[in-house]
Parts: sequence; structure tokens; C-alpha cells
Amino acid sequence: MSKRTDGTWRDSQTAKNYLDEIAGAIPLEAEQLDIMMRIIRQQRDTVKNFLDIGCGDGILSSVVLREYPQAQGTLLDFSDTMLSAAKEKLGSYPRQLQFVKSDYGDEQLDETLTAGRKQKFDVIVSRFSIHHQTNERKYQVYEEIYNLLVPDGIFINIEHVAPRGPWGKALF
Repeated sequence: MSKRTDGTWRDSQTAKNYLDEIAGAIPLEAEQLDIMMRIIRQQRDTVKNFLDIGCGDGILSSVVLREYPQAQGTLLDFSDTMLSAAKEKLGSYPRQLQFVKSDYGDEQLDETLTAGRKQKFDVIVSRFSIHHQTNERKYQVYEEIYNLLVPDGIFINIEHVAPRGPWGKALF
């Protein structure tokens, strides 16, 4: 049974260090973001609303909004430091965005986000967040995400995975 590994992100200094020193150095970040948008464009002509799970500094939301500037966004994170960074990065979209402080590892996404109304999203994105959950919770989160999507909605999870064989290990 796996354990959650996101406890360190509750520390504001750890989150700040990540934003200042690591986030901008993620290998192939530009390519990951480009592929994300290619997939979204292939599936959706328009995006009315989107959800960014574990939003960090809002990088995924900023890319979605660059392509779909009219979209309404909900950004979810349990770190005040990350939410503050996202609010700063996305300050030019004040009326379009809702920032939600919540730990989706402990609370169901639909209950956290809808407050009684059943909101559905055209697009749901996440990056380097869901892997922190236990294996059991990951399955639950994926089911919750599916239930939050409109028909033909799209979910993209940018994540790192461990390679299984020597070729993959050598490649990375």
C-alpha cells in the first residue's frame, strides 16, 4: 500500500524553493505544454471552463487561457504559497478565475468544487500532483475527474513515471 508523499508541500518554504529554483528547470516543459494544448485543440473548438488540479503557480492555467482567453477557470491547491503564486501569475484574469484551497487527497473533488451544484468542466488538467496520492486515492481521483467532465471533455495529466526497463532508464 502506498502512502501520500505530498506532506512536504504544506511547508511554505519548500513550496517557495520549488517555485524559485526547480519549476523553471523541468526538462522538456515547453514540449509538455505544447503537447497538452495540441491535444486540447484536437478535442475542443472552445473551452468554456476548466479545472486545474494541484495548480501550483498556475502554469497550466496560463497556457489554457492563452489559447482560450474567454474560458472560466477553477484552480485547486492546498498550498497558500502556490495559490498566491498562481493569483500573481494570472492577475490579468481576475473575473474569470476561482481559486480553491482544498486538499483533494482528503476531500472528494466534486464536493470541494461544486458546493451543492453539479458543475462540469470541458477540460481538466493536472501536473506533477496526483502521483503524491496513495494508489487507492489515485483511482478515486480519476473516477471523480471523469464524473466532473462534460461529455467529450478531456483530462490531461502531465506526470513523471518510472521507466520499467534498461532502455527507458538509459533514455532518461
